[in-house]
Amino acid sequence: QDFDALLDRINAQAEELKRLSFEDALTGVKNRRYFDEQLRTAWAMLQRTNQPLSLLILDVDDFKRYNDRYGHQQGDAALRAAAQVVTDVLRRAVDTVARYGGEEFAAILPGTSTEDARALAERVRAEVMALSLTHDTSKVANVVTVTIGVASAGARSDMEAEELLRLADEALYTGKQSGKNIVVVAPESCAAETGIREDEASPGT
Repeated sequence: QDFDALLDRINAQAEELKRLSFEDALTGVKNRRYFDEQLRTAWAMLQRTNQPLSLLILDVDDFKRYNDRYGHQQGDAALRAAAQVVTDVLRRAVDTVARYGGEEFAAILPGTSTEDARALAERVRAEVMALSLTHDTSKVANVVTVTIGVASAGARSDMEAEELLRLADEALYTGKQSGKNIVVVAPESCAAETGIREDEASPGT
């Protein structure tokens, strides 16, 4: 019995270490390593189904200015708040939300059309702004805002996963160059017009 209990404890510790290895310590969302693995999985699923796949890449606007003005502790709190908004909006079990690096987050949305992805990204953008986190050194607004790039691919797409990621990143860059606090969809996005996305009901509905 003692041996079985020890094995159980070792297995539980191993599972916890595995979980932590895929988690961003600051925000609690997944990390870049997990995102990369899930993107490969989602892309393989795309090839076997007729459902679209969408990606979002999100960047907190003028974040260096925020850190310089309010300090890194407050900057960390702003990142955690932004991550919470993203996970609240993208709450399906099949969605993946990850910290992509620094002040960037990324999301993998299986079965989500271009228009659905655009609408979800707009919700994220609006809800981050609605947090009303004061940012008086921002060149965009007097509160914390985000810019989001969106890219989608359909089942018949001949691109690779890395190309879809590049398109989302380029859409983000376009948004940054266009004044920030905006959602930009990659013009090359070729997702089917409809997906199978069914968001879980909000608590209390």
